Parts: sequence; C-alpha cells; structure tokens
Amino acid sequence: MHLRAAGPVRVAVTVPDPRGGPPWAVRQFRADRLAPDDPGGTGAGHVIGRNRCVQLGRLHAGRFGWLTSDGTFRPIGLSLSGAPTQCLSRRPDLGGRPWGESITTMTDPRRPAAEPVQTVVFGLAGAAARDPRLTVAGQPAALERGAAGTLLAVLPADTMRSDLRLTVRYPGRGTIPIIPARRVDSPLPRRFAHRAGRPAPGAKALLAAQAPDPDGGLPHGLDAKKASGGGFCVGQGGRVVGDRVGHVDYALDILRGDGGGFMSHCPANRGRPGARLPDGRPLPPFSLSTSWGGGIGAEPGEDPRAGRIARRSLPGRVVFSGTAEPNVRYLTFATPSDVRTIAPSGPAHAFLIVYAGGFPTGPTIVTTTFDDGRTRRDELPNFGI
Repeated sequence: MHLRAAGPVRVAVTVPDPRGGPPWAVRQFRADRLAPDDPGGTGAGHVIGRNRCVQLGRLHAGRFGWLTSDGTFRPIGLSLSGAPTQCLSRRPDLGGRPWGESITTMTDPRRPAAEPVQTVVFGLAGAAARDPRLTVAGQPAALERGAAGTLLAVLPADTMRSDLRLTVRYPGRGTIPIIPARRVDSPLPRRFAHRAGRPAPGAKALLAAQAPDPDGGLPHGLDAKKASGGGFCVGQGGRVVGDRVGHVDYALDILRGDGGGFMSHCPANRGRPGARLPDGRPLPPFSLSTSWGGGIGAEPGEDPRAGRIARRSLPGRVVFSGTAEPNVRYLTFATPSDVRTIAPSGPAHAFLIVYAGGFPTGPTIVTTTFDDGRTRRDELPNFGI
C-alpha cells in the first residue's frame, strides 16, 4: 500500500531535541491510500481510502527524515514505513476520535542488549480539539500543539508508557482520553465477563521474566501487572530493552508498546473455582500461554538471514509463558526438542521459555515440582507447531 499526497504536506509542530540532535517534528497531510493494480505491485494503483495523516521525524538541513541509532539521517517521502506514520479520518475534527502513540528510541537493537534513549509522544486530535494535556506519573509535562491538532512531546528515556496520560477536549463532547486509549467494553456475556479478569486500576507494569534469544539477539521478556482480584496478569511478551518489554522495529530502531499494554492472561482466566480437568484432576498449578511462528525476519526491519547463518538456528519460534502458583519450585518442560527446568521468578512467579524451530510431532510433558518435594505431571497436546 502507498500514499499519494492529496494536499499540502506541512511540518505542523517541532520540538528541540534535549540531547542536542536534529529537532523532532510532526508533519500532517491529506493523502490517498493506494493499492497496487496487480500482484507485482506495479502501476499507479487505485484509491482505497482518503485520510488525514501524521508522520513523526527529525529535521536536518531543511529536510524531513528519520535518524537511526548509528546517527544515520535518512530523508523520507510519503511512506507508511519510513517513519512512524498513522492515517486517520479526513474529517477536520477526526470525528472526535483523536489518536496518539508513544515510541521509545533505543541504542542498536541488533546487539545482545539495548537501552532506551528517549520517549516521544505524538498524535493528531483535529482542529476542533481543545485543551490538550499530557501528564507523566500525574505530573504535567510539556506538550506542543500545531496545526490540525498535531501533538508532540519529547521525554526522558525513563518515561514508561504506563505513566503517560494524554487527553483533549471537544466542545459538546467532553474530555477524550488518547493515551491510554479508552477501554473497549468486553464482548463477553455479562455472566462470563466477571471471570475474564483484568489488571488492577493504576497497576504498574513490571518485567516479570526473561529468556535468551536463540539467535543471540535481544532477550525475550514477559511483562505483568497486579490483577484486580489478586495475583498477576501477564502480557503477550516481546523484547527486553532496559527495564521494559515491547516490540522492536529494527528499521527505525524504536520500541513500541512498552509498559504492559494489553494483558491477556489474568488469574480469573483459569476458570471457575473448583474447576477440574476431564480426567477429574484439579487444574494445573500454572497458567500457560503457547505461541508459535515468528523468529528471525518476522520483526519489522530485521535481517532474515543474519541470525540463522551465524548460529545455524532453525526458523520460527515456540514460546511457553505464564505464571505458577506460589508453592511451585520448578517447572520442567520435556519437549521433542530438549528438556528444560525453570524456576518461576519475581513477585508474579512468572516463567518464559523460547525455542528455535518447532515441534511438528510429539507432546510436551510439564512436570511441576512443589516446595514440599511433591511432583505433578501434565501432558500438553501437540498441534503440529
């Protein structure tokens, strides 16, 4: 998909870089979204949408572009991939639906460890938006506003997404939250919704567990928040950068989604009290999430060859993650690949294991060792992953 300008492309707001680099900028423009006319992607393409867009970047020598972690400045045109970009409603007030994002720039993500450098908040609220406000851990933070309701703030590296609050007000509509986004009501019937579990209001995200990357890259991590009914909710995992977990864009050297955004597994998800397995046994003393796919080349901008060539690793990933009951000392995973024993860690009593390749055949056996020396054996079915 491509963008074609449908009007002037203007830098709407700028902020000096606190580190002395090129100024930060947000440009806004109206654009047609184009899809190619044939599978080869050739030709001018046909219009599939008309939007008002915002793009985050830097200004250097009068040009708009992106600065990577090695100091390389790349001028960019209208693109959905050259810099953080979002296209929204073309209505001047966006239909009263503002948008915002926080990204964290970082040191070189291709090394075995990386650190956050800056946190940048940008967004678009429309011309009708009033009184934009940004707070960090409850304290007001500087926020610049430009034409068409463009928003921009540059914050220190230790700013966590979970501490950010960004709002605007629309006449006749009241105050609208942008970060965090307004909660979507649960689609579950009311009699089941109370079992879904959710993080406690105001709970802070923590790095609950880590696992090495099979290709020697950034560690994999699992984030968690205290649950409203006790225990901890855990996220879907990502890469570890400093003290946070998120999703890395290797083309832009940025981290997205840090701070424990969507928590998919909470204690109440394990079922009603007294629930049992089909064989009559109690539920296992751990919650478990299994994911597969991904691996080298599956993350934006990552070289699909470097890790496999250097380490002779298999493509794809299998990830086991979750939390265990407080009285669990060890979990031993016997997979068709190998046998690994891991001790749940931290206040969430969380665990994370990452395998290269997949398990096309054979079950996975999980043996739980309790603090008193007792053991329990559970067999996980194989879905041909």
